[in-house]
Amino acid sequence: IRDRDVTGVQTWSLPILALGPSGSEAIASLRSFALPRLIHLSRTLAMSSYLGMLVGSYCRFVVSIESPTVAVSENRDGVVIPAHECAAGIAMLSQLPQSAVAKLYSEERQERVDTRGPNIDDVEWQLQHVRERGIALIAEPGTPAVTGIGVAIASQESDIRLGLSVALPTSRYEPSIYETAAEQLRVCAAQISQDWAAVAQRPAS
Repeated sequence: IRDRDVTGVQTWSLPILALGPSGSEAIASLRSFALPRLIHLSRTLAMSSYLGMLVGSYCRFVVSIESPTVAVSENRDGVVIPAHECAAGIAMLSQLPQSAVAKLYSEERQERVDTRGPNIDDVEWQLQHVRERGIALIAEPGTPAVTGIGVAIASQESDIRLGLSVALPTSRYEPSIYETAAEQLRVCAAQISQDWAAVAQRPAS
């Protein structure tokens, strides 16, 4: 379902997959308070912004907000792509131990009809850099000429991992943009984490 909210910013909202007892209701609440956060983030940075959820070794986009100036991709909401191919996904994977990441990709390879897939050593090399910096920065292979910057979102839900990212045309990217985007991403991720914790602490009705 594609909407245009009262602020004039294009947003999308699609049903997400069930996640068990802690899943659908928690994520529905998350989306309700994450949406205005992402709208503000996109306007502040003039970039597209995305909220993603880790599903196995994939990133499922939960909320997408287009840049108010230059859109960098089609609507991603509800789209599922390999986590190592997007900034939000890399940020989420970086929160897992190395052994857990290797297990994820090993299981995925066994389930594939063919044997193609990422080189786990290359993925782990990427993740180590993210763990050191706390920020994911990649040229997103799934969207040509787009650079993504992402962070993980702290959560009290052990079975749900979230990532926040922004994206811009690679032709616009420069080091000074990275520092500004990283600061704003950290602020927004902390706000979403706090909002979610507050909702989780509310007594059931």
